Amino acid sequence: MKKPRRTICVLLSEPQYTQLTTEHLTTGTSLPELLRQAYFSKEPSKFLMTQTESQRFLNELRKQGGRLNQIASHLNRGTSYDWEKEFSEICDHYRMIRNLISVIHGNN
Repeated sequence: MKKPRRTICVLLSEPQYTQLTTEHLTTGTSLPELLRQAYFSKEPSKFLMTQTESQRFLNELRKQGGRLNQIASHLNRGTSYDWEKEFSEICDHYRMIRNLISVIHGNN
């Protein structure tokens, strides 16, 4: 019994198409085989986070950026504001995020 085959269409720019067809004519290798070799000859991509984790990470960074902007705004206006405590919390979160990235990358 034959295994089912999958087909995909690839939209190429003119320079990409020219490069691919030139290599095809030079090597005699089929266009699909050239594409397979180009993709599957490398290591598979490794994702550091799921899409959900990535979104949570970005949301946390946005929150911290907003907090920093609030601190800067108060300091620029010269208003009395207990910014040291909030700034310390932001630094703690930053260190936590940096450590998380280091663990994910394996750079303990």
